[in-house]
Parts: sequence; C-alpha cells; structure tokens
Amino acid sequence: VKRPPALLVLEAAYTSVETRSAELYPFIIGVRQLVLDKYDSIAKIKKITCPLLMLHGTKDLTIPLRHGQRLFDAASEPKRLVVYEDVHHADYTPEQIITPLIEEAQKLGLIKTSAS
Repeated sequence: VKRPPALLVLEAAYTSVETRSAELYPFIIGVRQLVLDKYDSIAKIKKITCPLLMLHGTKDLTIPLRHGQRLFDAASEPKRLVVYEDVHHADYTPEQIITPLIEEAQKLGLIKTSAS
C-alpha cells in the first residue's frame, strides 16, 4: 500500500549540487557541465505536497544557509525552517534534531503528546 509521506525533514539542504559546485570551483571552466547528477532540489521542492521541516546551521560552510533559505522560500506551505546559531554542517546535537521533529509530528497529529 502506497501512502504519501506525512512529513519531510531536510537537514543542511542544498539548492543543487551543480550550483554548489560552481560556487566552490568558480575557477574550473565548465564546472556545471562536469556535474552529471545535478540533484536539483530547488526544482523538485515545488512538487512536495507534504509538510516540510528544514534544519540548518548558520556556520555551515559545506552547504551555506543561503541554500537552505532559498529552498525553504521555494517550498509550499506548510513548512518550518529551524536555524541554529553556531552550528556547522554535521554538528547538530540529537536534541536539535529530535525536538523540532517531535514538535512537528505532534502538531500534525502523527504522534500523541504525553498528556493525551
């Protein structure tokens, strides 16, 4: 039985690998053409119809926050972006991931609160 996803969670998401490659290697002529798998998230995010939770750190140098912000801006509602100060690409604590995930799941009625 196929069911649509109830919630999509993205952590440190990029707009596309092609775009990030061009940012990292501007000195390589034709770098965009060298990227065979574009992973064009910005084009795909508009097709997402389930609720979206995005997490990103302000100190992420691997995938800068501007990528996550552009992707979030392009996404449909309902959506939530959680930005953590002083968090790098893979420096999230378990609580920084679990807490907003539980909050969103409760808000959507996917899990019950302990008071329920």
